[in-house]
Amino acid sequence: MNSSPDINESLCHICLENKPLSFEHVPPRSANNNSKVFLCDMKNWLQRSADGQVKGKQFQRGAGVSTLCRDCNSFAGKWYVPDYTELVRVGTAALAQIPPEKRRMADEQIGVRIHSRLVVQDAKPLRVIKQIVTMMLAVSTVGFCEKHPDLREFVLCPDKQGLQPPFRLGLSLYLGPVSRYAAHEGILKTDTREFQFVTELALPPFSMVLMLNDAPLPDGHADVTQFANGSIDEVRDMPLEMDVRFGHTPYAIDFQSSAEKKAQREKNAAAPPMTL
Repeated sequence: MNSSPDINESLCHICLENKPLSFEHVPPRSANNNSKVFLCDMKNWLQRSADGQVKGKQFQRGAGVSTLCRDCNSFAGKWYVPDYTELVRVGTAALAQIPPEKRRMADEQIGVRIHSRLVVQDAKPLRVIKQIVTMMLAVSTVGFCEKHPDLREFVLCPDKQGLQPPFRLGLSLYLGPVSRYAAHEGILKTDTREFQFVTELALPPFSMVLMLNDAPLPDGHADVTQFANGSIDEVRDMPLEMDVRFGHTPYAIDFQSSAEKKAQREKNAAAPPMTL
């Protein structure tokens, strides 16, 4: 769970009013987030023991944050959560249909990818997208929320349509085993030497990413940005094509399989030492 401390954490991340904050399940409790969850932040990860043991925070009844006031929490629960919960139901069913042996092969062998096609029937896509953006704001800092009033307005106004550039929203199926919150992290692309800024929520069955500066989505993610363009009560199918990804670290959009991570470690160990 990677979020920086902020001096204004008493402010609600949605309305920015100074109100008592309530615990918000992220994802919602009804969306498979009602049982034991372990989350670690970057500090926990970097301080892991030699045998790989990581200390973090254990949530007994689902992961979440205390960053929304009761009014905004209830507002999202009424308007957006039921439709997002249906998306999670479909995603969970899709993961359950993957044979265990196929999962192991995809994680333990390089070059094995699992692609999935799923359809959320009779969905209300705009409500689904608004719930995802609500969760992105909930795990971010107040400073980020203050900097992007358009995102807060998108959540607060049910009839507001469209996620305009520089934002792009992506979705992939996600098997973990690490669950992570990553709040607007900067990632250096080694091939282009450019920074990408991303917020990610990765808890099975989905990895959800909000890319800033119109950056491309991670490989294997479906672009769901366009589903923000309909009306709040529009009912239609949501066809989605995406890969099934793994995450073994708390680093944002790190989807290496265990086999890929092992190969990277061996490559790094064999590389000649750097000279200054």
